[in-house]
Amino acid sequence: MLSILVVIASIYLGDWKNWKRYYPTMLFIALSNLLYKLFALTYFHLWEALPNFLLLDKLSVYFLHVFIINPFSAFLFLSNYPKTKGAQVFHTAKWILIYLVLEWIAVHNGSINHYKDWNMGWSALFVIVMFLLLRIHFLYPFRALVLSLFLTLFYLIVFDYL
Repeated sequence: MLSILVVIASIYLGDWKNWKRYYPTMLFIALSNLLYKLFALTYFHLWEALPNFLLLDKLSVYFLHVFIINPFSAFLFLSNYPKTKGAQVFHTAKWILIYLVLEWIAVHNGSINHYKDWNMGWSALFVIVMFLLLRIHFLYPFRALVLSLFLTLFYLIVFDYL
C-alpha cells in the first residue's frame, strides 16, 4: 500500500521534467539500503520490514523498499525542496516526521521488527541523518559518499558488526 501511495504521490507531485537531476541520489539511497541488507544477511538485522499481506514474502517487501519506497521518497523530498532556509527546515522536519510515524505504526502492527537494541530513538537519529545526507548527496555527491563511509563505520562499531 505504501509503495502505491509513494508512486502516486511521485506522479502528481514529483518534478518529472528534471528527474535526471535526482536520479543519482535515488540510486544512492537504493545502494545504501542494499548494502545494509548485505550486512544484515551476513551477520544480523537491526530492523527488518516484514510482509503484512499474504501475497508478499520478505524478499518482495524488501525490494519494494529498496526500489520503490526509498528512491521515490528521495525523489519527492528533493524535487519539492524549498528555496528559503525556514521552509527547508520545515520540509525536512515534515519528511522525518512522516518516516518516523510510519515506522512507529509499522512496529506496532508487526510490519517492522527491531533487533539488537535498535529502537525508535535509533531510528529517529538514522532518519534525521538520512534526509540530511540525501540533500548533501544531491548537492555534493562526493562529500556525501565520504560522510556515508564514516557513518557506516559508526553503525558497524556501535552495533557490533565489527
